[in-house]
Amino acid sequence: LAARVESEVGSGARAALTARVRPERVPLSLAQQRMWFLNRFDTLSSANNIPVAIRLSGLLDVEALQAAVSDVVVRHEILRTVYPEVDGVGFQEVLSADRVRLDLSP
Repeated sequence: LAARVESEVGSGARAALTARVRPERVPLSLAQQRMWFLNRFDTLSSANNIPVAIRLSGLLDVEALQAAVSDVVVRHEILRTVYPEVDGVGFQEVLSADRVRLDLSP
């Protein structure tokens, strides 16, 4: 197996990744299905939440923070993906980046 793998290194034998048209309802991956089911089974569970609080001191450049957060949200669809349900089946819905807002109210 190692010899076969080594013989393919750098050959470009893999199919190139290409963008495809996104279906209206993107199905959940197997891991997402599991987490979606467990969430529906016990909606009050916080087992998969990881709360973190960070205290910063000094002046905050609000515009720079908003620009940085917006940049990350635009690049990573998972940060703006919700999981609605239709007829008992969950699916992925990627929201547009402009729907994600940074709330800095105390």
